[in-house]
Amino acid sequence: MERTAIILGATGLTGEQVVEKLLADDYFSRIRILVRKAYPHHHPRLEVEQVDFQDQASWPSLMHGEALFSCLGTTMKQVRGDRELYRRVDFDIPLQAARAAAALGVKKLLVISSLGADPHSRFFYPKLKGELEAALGQLSFQAIHILRPSFLTGNRADHRPLERFTQMVYPLLRPMLVGRWRKYRTIGSDIVAEAMVKLAKSGKMGKFVYDSDEIAGLPLRLM
Repeated sequence: MERTAIILGATGLTGEQVVEKLLADDYFSRIRILVRKAYPHHHPRLEVEQVDFQDQASWPSLMHGEALFSCLGTTMKQVRGDRELYRRVDFDIPLQAARAAAALGVKKLLVISSLGADPHSRFFYPKLKGELEAALGQLSFQAIHILRPSFLTGNRADHRPLERFTQMVYPLLRPMLVGRWRKYRTIGSDIVAEAMVKLAKSGKMGKFVYDSDEIAGLPLRLM
């Protein structure tokens, strides 16, 4: 059976892991990634689409397949403090892609959000993520899986002092993060990616939200 997976954010920390895990598995016969710049890797099942996300008429037609993996995200440093540009990357593009995918019959949507996402938050980042979750939840997918990881660990191309600091002090904090605090434990980007791929292959239908501690257990539960 021919199945296509579509990935936004394929060059990011988790998106890169998603692509790697999809290519190592034969469930999806085609892996289509949408990127802004040339992509350095090649694979017989990998379909690279270099697009201009500002050209809203050109790329949404590529959103046809079985499942959409939305791993796109930025930082204030990358957008130089421009909140409008931040919203464009983290809200407008993922929502536009998901709307196009739903219209083209894509069955499953898998999204990386953030722990603490809340459309009513007073703070910019959790509010933005909460608004995106709410908007995506209105779309007509058979399955919507929203993953809310805590601090992600892994090998990033860019330098993020806060995340490096978190990784340094985390071994001291981990014994205290139990019970309702367990969801604040750091989580590997590879674990999040594996959970996304296994959810895409599962028969779970409906809308689901997973906090970080639940994400950590998904790969084993979905074996």
